[in-house]
Amino acid sequence: MPTDPSSTALVLIEYQNDLTSEGGVLHGADAPVMAGTGIAG
Repeated sequence: MPTDPSSTALVLIEYQNDLTSEGGVLHGADAPVMAGTGIAG
């Protein structure tokens, strides 16, 4: 089934805690990026 970009949306809800909070599912993958860029403290 083809996807029509003119009628398709990607909705991302409440993923920030998984990225930025210790213990979050994705925190381990994102921690080095945050530390290297200083975007979160």
